[in-house]
Amino acid sequence: MRYFVAMSHTDLAAYQAELMKDEGYAAFVDLGKTARLDQLGETDDAYYIQFSFSRASVPLFDQWHEQSPMSAGDVVPPVSTYAEILLTGGGIRGFALVGAYADAGNPPEVRPLLGVEEMLAIVAEKYSLQIVTDPFTITRIYLEYLPLYAKDTLQFGTELTLTPYWCFEFSTTFTNDAGLPVTNTAGADRFNAFTGEDYAYGG
Repeated sequence: MRYFVAMSHTDLAAYQAELMKDEGYAAFVDLGKTARLDQLGETDDAYYIQFSFSRASVPLFDQWHEQSPMSAGDVVPPVSTYAEILLTGGGIRGFALVGAYADAGNPPEVRPLLGVEEMLAIVAEKYSLQIVTDPFTITRIYLEYLPLYAKDTLQFGTELTLTPYWCFEFSTTFTNDAGLPVTNTAGADRFNAFTGEDYAYGG
């Protein structure tokens, strides 16, 4: 489980009342494109749960809870994999499974992964070749699978490959207009854990 929210029926009623103050939202209700919930009771107390997934204890990419991969325009984006469920006293009221896949049944080739120290050297080399104006700090390092389509297709239902990548999340520090230092979560670099190639450039 990655994310959990509980809301009582009184919370839901108050939230709906706030939404109805928005003319655009109210118009959708009037058109019947969005339902208005009336006479909410205790059986409508709701729980929203979001689940992430892993394979062999290695997490799969989840776009809602981590920095998105930085890439050039022609790099195929990874598929985000997660499930979400809405529960009330009346049972399951909503369920969605996003980015699901079925195992093709072909055992993958066993290949050694590059270690963290090797990857840090690759990151250092990357930024030694760039002009960096603001200091940045690596704040988190982890291994994950990026579910990727073949480079020549984005069609759903085609084969996905789970490729391991080392992810390096970082923050930058800059000076704002008031002369004060500001730390900002800037993004994440990802490198192929087999080859050390940069995902941003198709690696």
